[in-house]
Amino acid sequence: MNNIRAERLKYNLQKQGATSTFLMQKDSRQIDDFFSFDRILLDAPCSGSGTLNLDDKNVFKYFTPQLVEKSAKTQLTLLKKAVNLLKPGHEMVYSTCSILNKENEKIVENIIKDGKMEIIPIKFERR
Repeated sequence: MNNIRAERLKYNLQKQGATSTFLMQKDSRQIDDFFSFDRILLDAPCSGSGTLNLDDKNVFKYFTPQLVEKSAKTQLTLLKKAVNLLKPGHEMVYSTCSILNKENEKIVENIIKDGKMEIIPIKFERR
C-alpha cells in the first residue's frame, strides 16, 4: 500500500467513525501467521479494467493480458494469505476495481473450493 492510499484510508475510517481499527501498511503476504484478525478488507491490486478510459488511444499499451494474469496471480496469493489470517467464523470483504471474471469470481471460486470460506450475500436495507 502506498502512503497516499494509506492516508486516504485513515481519513475515511475516521470520517466514518470506525473504531478498533488497525491499519498495517505492509504487504500482507509478508505478515507473520502469528497475527489473526476479526475482519479483513482485502482491496486487492488489479488490472483496473473497471476504470479504463476506452477513449484513450493508448489504453491497450498498459492494459494487457500480461497485466491481467499478473494481477490474478497476486490476488489469489493475497486472498489465500488473508484466509489464513482471518479468525474462524469471522468476515472478510474481497474487492477489486476490475470487472473481469478472472480477477473476481474465479479468484473467489478458487478459495471456496478449498472449503475454508463461504460466500454470504450482502443485504442492503433501504432507508
